[in-house]
Amino acid sequence: MRIEENLITIETAELAKQKGFELSDAQYNYSEENNYNLGLNVYTEEDLLKYKIYPAPTQALLQRWLRDKRNLSVNIFLIKNSVKKIWSYEIESLNTDLFIENENITNIDENTYEEALEDGLQEALMLL
Repeated sequence: MRIEENLITIETAELAKQKGFELSDAQYNYSEENNYNLGLNVYTEEDLLKYKIYPAPTQALLQRWLRDKRNLSVNIFLIKNSVKKIWSYEIESLNTDLFIENENITNIDENTYEEALEDGLQEALMLL
């Protein structure tokens, strides 16, 4: 089984760009003709006029940027009970008393670590 890093979703990429994140080798680009595509960070001036371009980093890179540059730590943890296991997240400010736990954990039927991380990244970006 090959393990790979997950890229953030286009929804998270749009939010990350709005909040000032630009560090990425891969990018999502959008045009009316072909919707969203994933590409490398190689665009001509004509491409830059034609496409809306959003960063497409790994989840881990965005998580690190939030922690190191914006002082928000997105932590993922496992909740176990006799029926199921649920991945959830919490967001903690590294320089204030802000602490947010995922309030939607009771509504989750099945999820993965990566899905919980994506949700946590989106919520942390919305706090900025």
